[in-house]
Amino acid sequence: MVMKMENIRLVQTPNCNFLKHELLKLYLCCMSL
Repeated sequence: MVMKMENIRLVQTPNCNFLKHELLKLYLCCMSL
């Protein structure tokens, strides 16, 4: 739940590069499980 709230907050930020970096980290974390 907390992760989803964080994602929503990140999506609202105008910095696309930062958003892409965060999404990539989340993706890598999911793949490593």
